[in-house]
Amino acid sequence: MDSLIYLAGRYVIHHWFKSVILILCLTLSIFLPLAGRAVLKNLEDELQARANATPLVIGAKGSRFDLALHTLYFDVQPGETIPYSVNRFVIESEFAWAIPIYSRHVSQNRIPIVGTSLGYFEFRQLRLEEGSLFSRIGQCVIGSDVAKSSQKGVGDFLLTTPETDVNIAGINPIKMQITGVLTANGTSDDQAIFTDLKTTWIIDGLGHGHQDIEEEDNPNLFLDKTDKMATVNKGVVPYIEITDDNLGSFHFHGKLEDFPITAVICDPNNEKAATRLEGRINTLEKLQIVAPSSVIRNLMKKILQVKSLFDIATIAIFAVTTLFLVLNTLLSIRLRSREMMTMYKMGCGRFTIFGLYAWEYIIVLLASLLLALLLSMLLVGTLQQAVLEVVR
Repeated sequence: MDSLIYLAGRYVIHHWFKSVILILCLTLSIFLPLAGRAVLKNLEDELQARANATPLVIGAKGSRFDLALHTLYFDVQPGETIPYSVNRFVIESEFAWAIPIYSRHVSQNRIPIVGTSLGYFEFRQLRLEEGSLFSRIGQCVIGSDVAKSSQKGVGDFLLTTPETDVNIAGINPIKMQITGVLTANGTSDDQAIFTDLKTTWIIDGLGHGHQDIEEEDNPNLFLDKTDKMATVNKGVVPYIEITDDNLGSFHFHGKLEDFPITAVICDPNNEKAATRLEGRINTLEKLQIVAPSSVIRNLMKKILQVKSLFDIATIAIFAVTTLFLVLNTLLSIRLRSREMMTMYKMGCGRFTIFGLYAWEYIIVLLASLLLALLLSMLLVGTLQQAVLEVVR
């Protein structure tokens, strides 16, 4: 046995070019399905983990997928908003803990701005790396990735971006002060800006403050100014900044219960309370309630249907590789016929000759497995991170 292994090893090394080709073919055949399955498994685990941590979500009737993905990742926008009164309805029902979400705006770098309550940070178990949570309108907390990409921290400012390049409504961007930076947790929370609902409603133009014109000495601010009257040139105001001095001047027109939000995260007290809450919401014409875990499972089923095509491709690769090995073996037998005849005349039986061929392929296969595992360790983590970045 030792002699066969020695002879097989020497043959593989001597014919190194042929051996390298065989090893590369087998490595790709092993590595591609191995890496693909690892990435899909990690993707499913990450998606399902965040979905499982979000029991129920209420939103406007429409796509269940859009509502769930919007609440989990903030990038997909639901078609319609719902009134803030829905959040109060859930609280007053005493069936669940309610957390409002309003995310329809972005900052200058297209980072989603999420209006919510302080309960969101407790619900998601988010911790602060530095600073504190927002305590008034005009303040915000940013995720760790936002802090790195924008190179901003506590005490700095972020500007919102109007929904359109032409701001017909005359609503100026809001200058938000950063009060805290969240500790990285590997979710979409790392890539978002969090503020309170009233700040997002001010971005909408549903609330505003009044500037003290008498204190202004900038001549570009006025179209006309006399001792009795001043006409303000609103177009030159670059942004709205909410400070401790002008905080009292900000107010809203209309009932807060009618103001828009995009979703309500519900954390039911128990299974019975969840069932009763679902029953009440389902009786309402314009609302729907979904379980993100169920939505993500259905989404993964659709992804796995696509994966079946990947499995067919994997089988085809294995088939082609097998045919290549068979062809290589047949050619090798013909080319090495005189060598095998010499070994036979020296007293080697057919089993010994077969064993020599077998050990040559075992050595090649072991080298391929080792290389495939090494590539998996080096590349799978990178592939997983790239996929998760897209998901987040």
